[in-house]
Amino acid sequence: MNPLELFTDYTYSQALWGTVIIGICAGALGPLVLVQRQALIADAIAHSSLPGLLGVFLSCSWLGFDGRNPLLLIAGSIVTGLTAVAIISSLTQRTIIHRDAAMAATLTTFFSLGMLLLQYISRNPLPGKAGIQDYLLGNASTLTRADVKSALVIGGGVLLILSLVHLKQSAVVFDAPFAQLAGIKLNIVRSLGFIA
Repeated sequence: MNPLELFTDYTYSQALWGTVIIGICAGALGPLVLVQRQALIADAIAHSSLPGLLGVFLSCSWLGFDGRNPLLLIAGSIVTGLTAVAIISSLTQRTIIHRDAAMAATLTTFFSLGMLLLQYISRNPLPGKAGIQDYLLGNASTLTRADVKSALVIGGGVLLILSLVHLKQSAVVFDAPFAQLAGIKLNIVRSLGFIA
């Protein structure tokens, strides 16, 4: 078998392009999060997105729509991920709870809700539920062309946002007092870094 034939295989090519797109976005976002010593925020957002994804799947299934629509699933994930970030910020600003503890509490609460929804889905006859558990840990071999297109659109948006706020983000990350004196809105730039 010629190794180049792998690129013509549908499953291999979709898995390859999907993981390359996600890897590029993770490589662009990772250093910003690491330098700010908030590496756990990625885990908190990822685990908190599960109930949003499953909630959209359930809602669409009950309403008779396609519950596996990638853009709707991503929208649900974004909503609960941003909600988790807002809760973490609120807990650390308004209470004496340390940021790591706030992330852990938010992560476990949202993830527990997601696991409850996953159990409900697995025990009820819903159309299109096969493989929905793969969204929990991921399975690159199940990526479809629609998944790769969605990742490309969202990844492009992430890279666009990061390129637009790169200089301000760098100033906020490495010298926050200077950035504040320069008139940069710290909360807005930090939020854009997390949204991207």
